[in-house]
Amino acid sequence: MDATPPQTYALGRTCQTCGVPLSRYNETDHCSIHQPEPDMVYCGYLVLICENCGESVAVTQTVNDRKPRRTCRYCGARR
Repeated sequence: MDATPPQTYALGRTCQTCGVPLSRYNETDHCSIHQPEPDMVYCGYLVLICENCGESVAVTQTVNDRKPRRTCRYCGARR
């Protein structure tokens, strides 16, 4: 049985808030200190409210995964 390697992301990315370099394994645009917290948990799903348009961001992962989608499906803004 072969182990699947973890997904990696581009080198040279930095946190949008503080500019600290991000790990290759961090899929978000923020470091762990500046990672936005969910605005609400509903039936095990993380729900984020878009700061740009006020709509709820489409979330597909559960609380246990802690990797919600960070793009608003209405205005396209990144959170």
